[in-house]
Amino acid sequence: MTEAVDITALGVPVRLEPVGPYADEVRAALARAWSRCVGLPLLPWAAVRDPLVIRAELLDEGADERDDTVHARLTRSGESALAGEVSHVGRHRLDSLLTAVTHEVTVRAIDANRGCLLMFHAAVLADGAGRAIAFIARSGTGKTTLTAELGQQWHYLSDETAAFMDDGTVVPYPKPLSMSRPAVGLKLETPADDLGLLGVAPARLVGLVLLDRRASGPARLVDVPAPQALVALAAESSGLVDLPGPLRRLAALWAALPVTGRLEYAEARDAVRLVRDVASLAT
Repeated sequence: MTEAVDITALGVPVRLEPVGPYADEVRAALARAWSRCVGLPLLPWAAVRDPLVIRAELLDEGADERDDTVHARLTRSGESALAGEVSHVGRHRLDSLLTAVTHEVTVRAIDANRGCLLMFHAAVLADGAGRAIAFIARSGTGKTTLTAELGQQWHYLSDETAAFMDDGTVVPYPKPLSMSRPAVGLKLETPADDLGLLGVAPARLVGLVLLDRRASGPARLVDVPAPQALVALAAESSGLVDLPGPLRRLAALWAALPVTGRLEYAEARDAVRLVRDVASLAT
């Protein structure tokens, strides 16, 4: 039996189990892609639970692709155990399989943290002083491109899900970056090491920035009225309704942070320069 890859996703233990005839190949790809998530600390409420289990299978041609969740974990003897759930993801191509696994890890880690963490669909990076900024935007609007650029100088914490404790401490999720490849019509999971991104470091949230990538023009940070900001933040949040007083919480956070607004930019390198300058003024 091929050895599993144990990772931490948003502070939650996750076990990636390669299965099927190509399990060794799948394990090597998973271990490389998820190396930044190995050995990260667990959150207190997650440390006492069994890992989330995701089985990954590279299928032969002709086999049906699958996305199944077994709601009762199966023991080695085949008996049912109520310890958790097992997801089984199967794809014909390795790149598609890695993308599907990333999606499953993210969704299940978010679900495990509902009611415990404030979470956004966002990239989050931190400077050398531990000041973290979350860059919030829907998919396909430049989060990962900006992350790849800024991550050369700032610590890469996530390109997909930004999660925070009540005191603003960032819960890192340095997953493989989902890089768009229009030529092949999908996103490819790219290890952070391949892009030379700086590793995880302790960080505290100092800024929430709404991304607005444009066709042209200089980079600038524009003030956003609180009501408009709350609508945008809520739309890109995860599990917000499971937190007590969610809208009041968002409003208080937006008002308290030293760096907020909408980042309008055309080129990622111009945005990086502006972000560095703005963060240096945050205390």
